[in-house]
Amino acid sequence: MGRKLLFGTLLGTVVVFIWMMISWMVLPWHCATLNSFENEGAVADVINEQVSDDGVYVLPNMCKNKDDAEAMKKGPFVFAVVKKYGVDPHDAAPFVLSFLTQAIGAFLISYLLLLTKLDMGYIGRVLFVTLVALTVGVLAHLPEWIWWGFSFSFVGVMIADLLIGWFLAGLAMAAFVKP
Repeated sequence: MGRKLLFGTLLGTVVVFIWMMISWMVLPWHCATLNSFENEGAVADVINEQVSDDGVYVLPNMCKNKDDAEAMKKGPFVFAVVKKYGVDPHDAAPFVLSFLTQAIGAFLISYLLLLTKLDMGYIGRVLFVTLVALTVGVLAHLPEWIWWGFSFSFVGVMIADLLIGWFLAGLAMAAFVKP
């Protein structure tokens, strides 16, 4: 079990990591779901004036002011992540953390595959891995659409990205990770 688990983890990690790099850095679909402000400089100035720390911001913030129901109805409504001092797009840390995240996911999925008592065959194991990705996508991304107003195109691309990446990983993992 140990060797299969290790090999499945490595295969899944590498395949999904490569897919995610292609998906985000080569394909246009993620950028197609992100909108821009009319005047980014003016918005950046306001954010710099009004924000003291990095974090997740909500406007209006009903957690701080329960009377903001009218403001919520009136709009605008904003859900934003703010990094006040920016991010370095060439920083290696996000790549390393992403690789480790994929490794944890590949480990968990490989472990689930090894625990499965059913004789699913190769295609069944590929579909199993893909179904886990669909489950994660639905549970993680649909609430973003429901509660925070993320566009359905953004959420759809995020779920499709998971499905494609883990389907590809499943093709590799299913060949070696067998109960």
